[in-house]
Formats: sequence, structure tokens, C-alpha cells
Amino acid sequence: MAELEASLAELSENGPPDPDDAATDEVIWEQMEQLGAVPGGTAALVDRYAGDERVAVIRPLASCLRGS
Repeated sequence: MAELEASLAELSENGPPDPDDAATDEVIWEQMEQLGAVPGGTAALVDRYAGDERVAVIRPLASCLRGS
């Protein structure tokens, strides 16, 4: 989770990350997918990001949940 938090902080330095940027989407998706693969990872993602207002975070989270 710390790696994802660090990536999101870096991507958000100048405002919310661009949800239509393929590189941004790939970084967030890959890290969420890795977290979702560990026991309790999906629940941790939901606990942390379900209320997030950044579209670049919600889209990959929804995709991760759809796949679990």
C-alpha cells in the first residue's frame, strides 16, 4: 500500500492525476492489481480509496473490484 500511496502522491503533485493518461492509469492499475492479489488486499483498497474523489483512482479501483 505504501508504494501505491507514494505513486499517487507523486502523480498528484500538481493537482489530481489525469484519468485519461495511459501511463498514470497503468501505474495505478498495476499497483492496485498487485494489492488485490494478496489476502485482504482488495478490502484494504476499498477501505482506503472508496471515498476518493480522483477519477484516476476510482476507475482502476472499480476495475480491480470487477476482477476480484
